[in-house]
Amino acid sequence: MDATRYLTRGFRARLPVRYLLDSCEELYGDTGWSTRRAQDELVEVLQGQKDLDSYCRSFLRLVLREIDLCPSGREEISEDLVTLAAHACSLSVAAGDGTIAEVAEAAFEFEVGGVKHDAYVYISSAMSDVHLRVWDAGLFLFECILSKQLDISSKRVVEIGAGAGLNLVALHLAGAQSTILTDRNEIAVDNLDRVIERNSASNYARARVLDLEEEDDARRASDLQDADVLIGADITYDPALVKSVVRCYSLFLSADKSKSRYGYLAFTVRSSEMVDLLYSELQARGLKYSDITRAVEERRVRFLEYCRTSRTGKPSEIILIRIDPS
Repeated sequence: MDATRYLTRGFRARLPVRYLLDSCEELYGDTGWSTRRAQDELVEVLQGQKDLDSYCRSFLRLVLREIDLCPSGREEISEDLVTLAAHACSLSVAAGDGTIAEVAEAAFEFEVGGVKHDAYVYISSAMSDVHLRVWDAGLFLFECILSKQLDISSKRVVEIGAGAGLNLVALHLAGAQSTILTDRNEIAVDNLDRVIERNSASNYARARVLDLEEEDDARRASDLQDADVLIGADITYDPALVKSVVRCYSLFLSADKSKSRYGYLAFTVRSSEMVDLLYSELQARGLKYSDITRAVEERRVRFLEYCRTSRTGKPSEIILIRIDPS
């Protein structure tokens, strides 16, 4: 993957702009937009946007600044790019001032077996909209599912805390028989319904409310009698959530002893205390867990090198475990 392709994919996936430019330079030794060909590709991608939201405007401002600072591109800056940037910078930014967050479509482009695919989700400009963001462990789980290293084929899968819904397409390509995406409230589930429709997945996927912090609601996970596998990613970011997450896995795995049920949980290591708490809660519930990170990480499908580096630019430690009943 060259610098231009890396940036184009990153833009479509709406990765953080400053991080995207910095990581491109670190990986390829280039801003990615110092040639006319690259600038023309950027223009083509931007012209494909229905409107220029705050993400596009920020992207254009930074890219144009990078090109201006790059000697090799100083004399060959695309006039179309300059026009787009000037237009973007003149637009009102009221919608992105934090009062009303913008939600825009993001496309994750990847290849499986030489065939190109796109997964569409909706990303919020507000970090507080956690259900409308794609987090690092979620990206890692997405790639691990695509690699077909997880036991997903022909299984009925439930995802808890599905958030933006990125794993929907990966599960289908990995051969899942059906998928139920869950999240904590109607707002999040409405977004998941939208993602299902956008990815033409209504024949094999549906969304429903499941609030992990409500014990009665979490108990409903045990009522999903036809499901085989429970998955989750980046849903233990708060220690207060750990017990709720483990309780949900326990209820699901113990609901039907006649079924061979199991689960997968991916998480970003934010502190050793959080990891210790998670493992102790699993043990207290009588659940077996095994760290399978190394077994899958080298064989996973990568759509961007970004996926094991955090948005801060520092290495992001991600762990993937398999959970089984005792």
